[in-house]
Amino acid sequence: SFTDHGADMVKKSDLSLIDIVNRHTDRTMLPQHQISPVPLNTKHALEELDETLPGQHKFMVIEDREIINKFGEWAAESDRCRFLSKPFRHDLINEIRWNHEEIMAKKDGIDINTLGTGEATKEGLTIIKDDSAMEMIANANGGGKFLDLARKGFNSASAIGLQLTNHNDNDVEHQHLYFNVGRMTEHVWIMANKHGLLVQPWMSLLCLDHLACHYPEKWNQ
Repeated sequence: SFTDHGADMVKKSDLSLIDIVNRHTDRTMLPQHQISPVPLNTKHALEELDETLPGQHKFMVIEDREIINKFGEWAAESDRCRFLSKPFRHDLINEIRWNHEEIMAKKDGIDINTLGTGEATKEGLTIIKDDSAMEMIANANGGGKFLDLARKGFNSASAIGLQLTNHNDNDVEHQHLYFNVGRMTEHVWIMANKHGLLVQPWMSLLCLDHLACHYPEKWNQ
C-alpha cells in the first residue's frame, strides 16, 4: 500500500543498488480525508517497471476504493490464518522486536512501535506468544481482532500495487519466477520511494497460497 509524500518525476535509469539500503516503509494509519491520490506520472513510472525484467510480469496501481477494500478483506483473513497457524505465528514472533532492548540489540526485524497501532493493540499482540491461548482461539474459530491490522492498513492506503506474473509448474522455472518477483518488488519499492511514496509490502496472501498448494501437511497444521 502507498502513502503519498510528494516528489518529482524519476527515470527508470535512476535506480541504483544503493537505494535498497535507503528504501522506507510506512504503516501509518491515516483517516480517509487525509489520503492523497497517487500522481499520474508516478503511477505510469511504476507500471512501466515490468519492461525492465525478463519474463511475463505486470504491475498495476489500483486506486478504486471498492477493490482496495476487497483486497483488504482478503489480506485480513490471511493475517488471521497467519496468527492462528503455529509455524507462521512463530516466524512472526521471531521477526517482531518487542521492546527497546531488543530493538537496540538486534537492529533488524519489525519494531513493534512502527506498526501504526495504539498501545492497546500492541499489548493485545503479546497474546500470540501464548501457544495454549492461541490454540483455544483457533479451535473456537476465533481471532476476529487479528483482522483489524490489515483492514486499517488498506483503508488508509492511497492505492495498492498488484504484482502479476506467469506461473509454471516446472520446479527450476518456478524458483526463477519467485526470484524475479522478488526483484520486481524491490524495483517497485525503490521507484515508489524515489517518487515520495512510502510502501508497505503485504505478502500474507502469497505465502498462504504457496503453503496450501505445495505443503498441504503444514497447511493442515
